[in-house]
Amino acid sequence: MMETHYSVSPQDVDVSESSGIRVYYTASLRKHDAGVLSVGLDPNWRHIIPPGQPDVVSEGHCISACTQHAVPPTGINIFAVSLHTHQIGRKFRLRHLRQRNELPPISRDYNYDYNYQEYRRLVKPVIVYPGDHLIAECVYNSVERSTITLGGLTSREEMCLVFGYYYPRVDLSLCHSLPSLPTVLHSLGIQELWPGSSPVLIQSPPELANMTLENRLVTYDWENNFRSFQDATRKGSFKPLCWIKKPSFLPGTEGLEEFYPNITQPYREQSSCLNRWKKPRRRKKPGEDEDIREKEIYDSISVHESSRLNKAECIWVSPPFFLIVVIFIR
Repeated sequence: MMETHYSVSPQDVDVSESSGIRVYYTASLRKHDAGVLSVGLDPNWRHIIPPGQPDVVSEGHCISACTQHAVPPTGINIFAVSLHTHQIGRKFRLRHLRQRNELPPISRDYNYDYNYQEYRRLVKPVIVYPGDHLIAECVYNSVERSTITLGGLTSREEMCLVFGYYYPRVDLSLCHSLPSLPTVLHSLGIQELWPGSSPVLIQSPPELANMTLENRLVTYDWENNFRSFQDATRKGSFKPLCWIKKPSFLPGTEGLEEFYPNITQPYREQSSCLNRWKKPRRRKKPGEDEDIREKEIYDSISVHESSRLNKAECIWVSPPFFLIVVIFIR
């Protein structure tokens, strides 16, 4: 099956469509068949993005139990990925954990554009071994929205998925997660629902008794409760979904409930600015103080790099020219 999406604006009424597909085939089979593995948050209303927030983090897990059952001892080689959110997605990482240690991300995009989606070939294939844990981490900007955004299939709803090309192909085709219902309720300050109620009604706490769940979502004080909501959804329990063929669970993974993995050694990204800055060695002439000024600038960037800079790019031009530092503040 092939699916194509078109984005047409009122200014494009006279544009003729000429896209297509070219298929290549061969009688000589290759050594390996490639497969596509979907990793991330299952599109569902339990994926909640509060309004009016510049950075909302959502995460979908491919747990170690899934890869332990499905991936061969020699591992699978991911050689390309497609990162996918909808309109308010801004940043993306496919994180890679092994035995509580976080490895470099398989892929990342800190300037994600919903209108520019494509498969990205990795510089070097990344091997995923049995027992590895993958996390699709999405960051959304909902500042321009006045109501909540839920997970779903339409462009107004949101997604957090990575489609990875890999070889050799295995039975596992979908490795998602879904926040558990207790996690969702706790994040909204709800203790218990009335069983079998339609529409769904809140039973406790008393101050919320008989309010509909929908009304709670719409009227919740997101501005003052966002941090507690974010902590609850990221640290709460979730249901892993390991599917061979939807909706067939991988044997041994049915009914599992998981929590956020305990990462003892998180991966820390190095500043591209500091990595590329090579200060030229030269003798200081009498009365010359450029070297002192260089050190002041360098120390200033070192101090602020970890907490205040979103991105820093440095270009060094040997004297008598200038040091150009272009800094984008978070």
